[in-house]
Amino acid sequence: MMREDSIEYLLSAMDRHQEAWKALQASLITRAKLQAYTESQYDEVVLLAKEGLEFIIKLQAGDTISAEWVAARDNLVARAQRLILDPDT
Repeated sequence: MMREDSIEYLLSAMDRHQEAWKALQASLITRAKLQAYTESQYDEVVLLAKEGLEFIIKLQAGDTISAEWVAARDNLVARAQRLILDPDT
């Protein structure tokens, strides 16, 4: 058994604290990366929702659905699918 005032005891205690510090540091870095990723995904979803609303609001009863309208709709749908199904791309 080591005495509490021995060099070995102090070095062992320092090693334990250093390992705990490294684990905390790694955890904080991971959390920061996840937060940045989540904020980026959220910003993309909000932008897509705004664009989708603007797109739909313009459509009125009796309007003709043109090829351009369908292409714009398909683009919005594709972006939504990408965010929902494969958010890493």
